[in-house]
Amino acid sequence: MNFNQSEFVVDFGRILPGVPEATVYSRVILSPQHAKRFMQLLERNIKKYEEQFGEVKLPEQGSKQNIGFQQATINS
Repeated sequence: MNFNQSEFVVDFGRILPGVPEATVYSRVILSPQHAKRFMQLLERNIKKYEEQFGEVKLPEQGSKQNIGFQQATINS
């Protein structure tokens, strides 16, 4: 995510194992007002989700936990 005085730029992409750079598939550009409204909408919906399914837990900051891809080991 990047921003300047007049806009927020949010890139959506995919990171693949063994590929040094992510591929951006979609870019959304929002005014600061729309970005704030989007944030408020996400907050409200996350709260509703947690009321129904329980707290969404985040890994501890600084954790080196693998997200998504993990290297498989093959036993011979």
